Amino acid sequence: LVGWRIASALARGMKINRILVIDDEPRVSDMVKFALGGRGPFHVREENDFTHAAATARSYRPDVIVFDVDPPWDESCDAARQFDSDPVLRAVPVVRLSALESEKAAAHLSGVLFISKPVDPNCLMDVIARALTPQTALCALS
Repeated sequence: LVGWRIASALARGMKINRILVIDDEPRVSDMVKFALGGRGPFHVREENDFTHAAATARSYRPDVIVFDVDPPWDESCDAARQFDSDPVLRAVPVVRLSALESEKAAAHLSGVLFISKPVDPNCLMDVIARALTPQTALCALS
């Protein structure tokens, strides 16, 4: 069904947005992929190993990255630093994904795009739409 939606969108001249979901828990990235699959012209790729996150992003060239900021801290921080240091990846909007209350507060204060776990599909769509809008400077908390 998802393949049909993509083919139909392409036939109508719609842009297929590439979403990269980076989370060390495959069940979470699967759920995000499933939630996005039936709701828009998206092609979603998952990466469950933070040590490969930047390389995957470079090769996939996503329009939006949904990035888990929960532990393991060292690996996710290293990946985030690689995104920041790469001139192409630095321009890609990142939606932070976390279950931690401190991350929710930090996102609210800094104005970053954020979605909390467990992921609400409607909130996810709202945040992805904001990330795909060039003048995005809003924060979405659930």
